[in-house]
Amino acid sequence: MQTIEIKGLKLYGYHGVESEEQKVGQEYIFDCKIESEDIIDYLEVIKEIEAINKVSHRFIEGLAQDIADKLLARFSAKMELTVKKPNPPICYSLDYASATVRSEKSKVRR
Repeated sequence: MQTIEIKGLKLYGYHGVESEEQKVGQEYIFDCKIESEDIIDYLEVIKEIEAINKVSHRFIEGLAQDIADKLLARFSAKMELTVKKPNPPICYSLDYASATVRSEKSKVRR
């Protein structure tokens, strides 16, 4: 089993419940860890994350799940993905809000 990690990938996205968030957008931070029997090109993982990030999502949980589903289908046996939203439009001070998805490709029994 091999592990590949991508930490702190910064991409601009247009996600959020408020229409203004979907118009203006903001930077999102992605952390991804994939365990696989196969060798994985981290640039291909980044491209997959980038492609899904281009599609607007109302919730970062949905964004995280869509990315995890795509990565799991294409690359892995086991993975964890976190999407961080550093500047949520709320009146509280915080470093970021985040959503994490942990997935594992189920093994086929015969």
